[in-house]
Amino acid sequence: MNMDSDLSELLCTMLRSDRAEVAIAILAEPDCDVHQRSSGDQTPLHIAADVHLHGVVALLLVKGADPRITRTDRRNGAVRCWTRADARRRAGSAFSSFM
Repeated sequence: MNMDSDLSELLCTMLRSDRAEVAIAILAEPDCDVHQRSSGDQTPLHIAADVHLHGVVALLLVKGADPRITRTDRRNGAVRCWTRADARRRAGSAFSSFM
């Protein structure tokens, strides 16, 4: 069992299901790899941006997710224009324990 990839796949599944509260709890786990691609070749950041979970996008960026990673279809969505400072501002106090 690979804990990193299992947590990352679960994270991607929760994001696709619009379960932001569960995704945030998964992100609190130290073994969660924010760069691990899902079976659909997307990172958690790609999925969160696609489903417009802006708070989770901000949290992923604060946790070090790289917005420059492209999918095989070369799309990055709205993530590309965010900086780490934007992410911290958008994440706000709700995610202060992760910063």
